[in-house]
This record gives sequence, C-alpha cells and structure tokens, in this order.
Amino acid sequence: MSSKPDRTERPIPLPDAGDIIFLIILFFLLFSVPNFVFGDGSTGWHLVTGEHVVKTSSIPRTDLISYTFPDSPWVAYQWLADVIMYLFASWTGLNGLALAVSAAISLLFLLLYERSRRAGCHFLLSVMLTVVGAVASSLHWLARPQIFTLFGVYVFVALLESHRRGITSGARLVAASALIMILWANLHPAFILGFVLIGIYLVSDSLGFLLFPALAPELGKRAKWLIAAGCGGLAASFINPYGPGLLAYIFRYLQGIAVLEQTAEYESPIFHGQLQSTCFEALLLLLAVGLVLSRKRPALPQFISCVTFAALGLAAVRNIPLFVVVALPVVAELLANARLLPAGEAAAEPAAWWNRLGERWQRLGREFDATERRCTMHILPAAAVFVLAIAAANGGSLLGLPLLNSGFDPQNMPTGTLECLRRRNLNPTAGFNFDNWGGYIRYKTGIPVFIDDRADFYGQRFYLEYGTVSTVSPGWRDVLERHKIEWILFPKDSRLAARLKEEPGWKLVCQDAAAELFVRAPPTR
Repeated sequence: MSSKPDRTERPIPLPDAGDIIFLIILFFLLFSVPNFVFGDGSTGWHLVTGEHVVKTSSIPRTDLISYTFPDSPWVAYQWLADVIMYLFASWTGLNGLALAVSAAISLLFLLLYERSRRAGCHFLLSVMLTVVGAVASSLHWLARPQIFTLFGVYVFVALLESHRRGITSGARLVAASALIMILWANLHPAFILGFVLIGIYLVSDSLGFLLFPALAPELGKRAKWLIAAGCGGLAASFINPYGPGLLAYIFRYLQGIAVLEQTAEYESPIFHGQLQSTCFEALLLLLAVGLVLSRKRPALPQFISCVTFAALGLAAVRNIPLFVVVALPVVAELLANARLLPAGEAAAEPAAWWNRLGERWQRLGREFDATERRCTMHILPAAAVFVLAIAAANGGSLLGLPLLNSGFDPQNMPTGTLECLRRRNLNPTAGFNFDNWGGYIRYKTGIPVFIDDRADFYGQRFYLEYGTVSTVSPGWRDVLERHKIEWILFPKDSRLAARLKEEPGWKLVCQDAAAELFVRAPPTR
C-alpha cells in the first residue's frame, strides 16, 4: 500500500533568510555602491591578460603590461580566471562582470548561511553570523581571481568534513579533489590551500591514530584516503600551462614576501574602530565564546583549521574572507550546542525568567524551521540575477529603464587624466605611474606602463626604486633620470604630487578627482 507524500512538506516558492541575505549583498554591490568591486586597478591587467588568451589562443609567456620588462618571462598563473573575467566583460561590459562577481559573493554567503542552519544553529544567530562574516570579508570583495579561491576553500572544507563524518566515500574524496585541483590550479595560485586543508585533516587523523588505539582501524583507513586525495590533487595540479613549474614559481613568489608586505592587502588588519576589522574581531570572539560554552567540542581538524586561518587573517587583511569561510560554520555549530540555559526544573527560581525567555527563543526557532525547511527553491535570487543579466547584456538598461552602472570609480581612478594623456600623445615608454593604477591604465589606454601591482613579477630591487620616487626619498630624481621619465601620473594627495608642484622642472598639465598628470617642463633658455 503506497502512501501519498505530505503536501505540507512540499517546497514552496518563498524566500528564506539566506535568500534575503543574497539579495541584500547583491543590491548593495550593484546599486548602493555600484563601483565597489572595481575598487582595485589590478582588475585591468586581468582583463588584458584574458583578452590576450582569447584572441591569440595562447598563454602569455612574457610580460604584457609594462614597458620596463617587455621581454621578461612571466607566469600568468591566473590565466583561466582572467579569461572568464574578460568573457563576461566582453559580452556584457563591466556591468556584466560586476553582476557575476556580486552574484558569486552573494551565493557564497547564502551557502554559508545554509551550512549554519544545517549545523542546527538558530536562524537569528545564523543570520547574525552570516552578516558579521559578510561585513568582515567585504574588505576584499573585488573583481579579481581571489573569488575563485574563496569557493575552492569552501568546497574543500565541505568535502573533507563530509568525508570525516562518513558521508562521502574515500573514492569520491579522491576524485573530487583531483577535479577541483585541475580547475583551481589554473584559476588562482592559492590552490595550495587545498593541500594545507588536506594536511590538517591528515595530521589530525594521525594524532588520533596514536592517541586512541580503539579508533586506529577507522582513522588509519581515513588517513590513507587523505594521502590518496593529496597525491591525486597534486598530480591534477600539474595540468596547467606550466606543469610542475607552477608550484616552483609559487614557492619563489612566497619567498619574496618582503616585497608583498609593502602592498596594502598584505598588511595586518587595523583594529581601531574600522567596521570590517571590528566584525573580524567579533567573529574571533564568538569562536572563543563557542569553544567555552558549547556542550560539543569541535573536531580536531575543525579547530586546527580555524586557528590556522585566524592566524592568516591576523597576518594579512586579504586572508580575512578565508577565515570567514572556514570558521563561520564551526562557530554556528558551537553556538547551536552552547550551554546557555539552566537545566529546567533544577534551575533556581531567579533563573525562571531566563528559562521562559529560552523557551520562547526555541519556540520561535522551531516555528521558523518548519517554514524554512520548505523554502528551498531559491526562486527570488535566481530571478533577480536573471533580470539583471538581461539588463547587463542590454547596456545596463531594461525596457528603457537604466538599472546598472558599474565600473571604475572616477573618484579613485584617473579617468579624466587618461583622456588628457591620450590627447597630448605623450611617449608611452617614458611614463611613471602609481602602481595600483598600472593595470587600469594598460586596460583603458592600451599603452604599456612603468609598473603595476604584480609585486612578485617586478622584484624587490625595482620596487625599491619605485618606492624611492613615490615617497620622495633621497635619490628619487636619480631614478627618474635613469629611466628617462618624461611624465608622471600619480594620486593628487600623494607626497610625490605635492613635491612635483614645487619642482621647477615639472609642470602640472591636468587633473581630475583622483589624479594629477605632470610633464617635464621644457628647459628655459
């Protein structure tokens, strides 16, 4: 005798809290601050690289961006991400690229919210955690290939946790790790974080193997699958244009950390009231509170992963989003099992109000859970992205109504001065520019630049020369003479711009909201 399914459990086309979070992030990035994801000039050189790959059907082997190192070997280790970014920009303009990046960020936090709910966390706590995590990670919401690493870390953590809990088989772990690595190794060099995560789980199982003999058979079997996943992922990562040489290049890149530390994204977070850093602090505090109050201890690999990525986040702001991806589900699970309420009838009388409050809190959660279990269709986010994609493909308008207007912000990028640069027909191989604008200048004008923000490519010596000029340190004029610089494009509030206004050999010829363009004044007779 067959039974009919319960109609009350059928999915309903209503949004859940995760859908609302998705829409809030999406609309913030596309409408409240439409230039948010283009806050970094390096997006430009990624688009230039992607265009080169698409139009020549070849991976660049020498530099495409600068005139100072035109024939120098260059490893375009993010080539696939660059191609994807260029295709979005070429099909639908910068609006389409902004939509793709914004939708990806929104999707990531929808997934994190759902992970929190599956861990048993109350919906209000899950919303709070997701919002705090989103704000903390917003420091690095940019149209850059790092977005792929956020998803790579998310998928790897979910995969390894599923295997640890016995949901995913060892064979699937190995196969999935290899497939992910084939993509990740061509999208972003931080694919090595996948091996770091495998190593954390392997070390944890190895310690358990030694400390808990009764669990040795199970842990030993799991460790073997983790080793297989690591080896399979390593072999898969060699499937890239540079083969095993890509790993060697990345290790050399990391050895040049002294140069990288000079860039803003590699600086430690500043905890002096900045909203993003405060939310990072809050998430660290919630992790500590959860560890103290939870009835259930986190698994050792979860704990080590949180500590490892917290250390990375404290070392460099660009790593804070990675900590959020790793730690947020763990914090949610800890809070879901927190000892917050007295034990019912055994509670003292003064705690009765607390019990009643706790009962109302839990009843509200159960009522919301009953509805949210059915809100699994995610129609509203999908519809919003679909409509906005039509608008992006139509130049940002829908039915004659302008909707999207994303691009590089003229308040931060030298938009007007670039037009002046074109009109004056200045020698393209005699300019000196702000490093973060290098990719943008190359993308917008097609002319090679003195420098951009690929610190690993230029090396410490060249970056020191650049720093000497940009900070007007002793010897700055000598550097300009040695490179035969005839024009300089730099931020208008910079030390260099202020000094050039006082220099008899330089003349300010144009400026905009962000930049000032100086050219060498002709010698007086």
